[in-house]
Amino acid sequence: MTAAVGRTHRYEISLTWTGNRGTGTSGYRAYGRSHDVRADGLPPIAGSSDRAFHGDRDRWNPELELTAALSQCHLLSYLHVCASAGVIVTSYTDDARGIMAETGDGGGRFTEVVLRPRVTVSEESMVEAALRLHGEASTKCFIAASVNFPVRHEPVVTVGAAAPSWPPERSISTVPPIRREVLVDAGPQLAFDVFTGDIGRWWPIAELSVYGAGATVTMADEEIVERSPDGHSALWGTITRWAPPFALAFTWHPGQLPDRASHVEVMFAAIGEQTLVTLIHSGWETFDDPAAAQAEYDRGWPPVLARYAVQVQDPEALTGDQGGD
Repeated sequence: MTAAVGRTHRYEISLTWTGNRGTGTSGYRAYGRSHDVRADGLPPIAGSSDRAFHGDRDRWNPELELTAALSQCHLLSYLHVCASAGVIVTSYTDDARGIMAETGDGGGRFTEVVLRPRVTVSEESMVEAALRLHGEASTKCFIAASVNFPVRHEPVVTVGAAAPSWPPERSISTVPPIRREVLVDAGPQLAFDVFTGDIGRWWPIAELSVYGAGATVTMADEEIVERSPDGHSALWGTITRWAPPFALAFTWHPGQLPDRASHVEVMFAAIGEQTLVTLIHSGWETFDDPAAAQAEYDRGWPPVLARYAVQVQDPEALTGDQGGD
């Protein structure tokens, strides 16, 4: 199959405001927010603003529509990658949540959308791949690739014909994800660049690595790779989402084979002149003892992220303590 490189697609709609109550926009409370959205051959969408902004609770608002678009896009991308990988999905539901924060100037912006897909597959042997493929689907989602805020995933996969309820009665792992945050003195772009481009400077390679002191680690070309002084290499993980400067995701299996990978997602959100860096580590079902693995990483991530924060603030602070560059 030939890839459709450079092909473009057009999407056209028409919108009609229906909220003129007789005096137009003579005052903030004088007009309605109702409107109709149409596209050729499709039923109209009855739109309004959020109820918090004097909208009609019985109509769709743009914030719901954006959240829905991300949920729809991920579904379609996910079904595609599952079909290509031989994973048979028999049901899929999602309870997505979008968060929008108002700003002091009367505006606002989305800070994140969380997708919570519940997937049923036909065989137990497909569960691991079904979980992993959410990362690949995210990279192929046109809508997720077009937004500048994190889109997180909290998937659940079960086996059988019936879709699970939410919260699920049976999930692949009962061990919750780790969520760690660190506030760094930089904007999102610098915070992202240091996390990815300077990982070899702030990661404690002497204590937490395959080859020990003298080795190096890089995050490039869709891979996280450690290299020993004598030229050997170890793959730590594969990058599954690259959305600078707001989000990054990767599989994670230092010292293990890729089929034992867990999953790490990192988000970068501006807070004034600083950036809140949030790391979420999930996928403990790949470990022989999921609870022990989660507990070990729960202790390990804080000092690692503390070193990262030091590197952001002072690029020379950690120079020379790694035994490698």
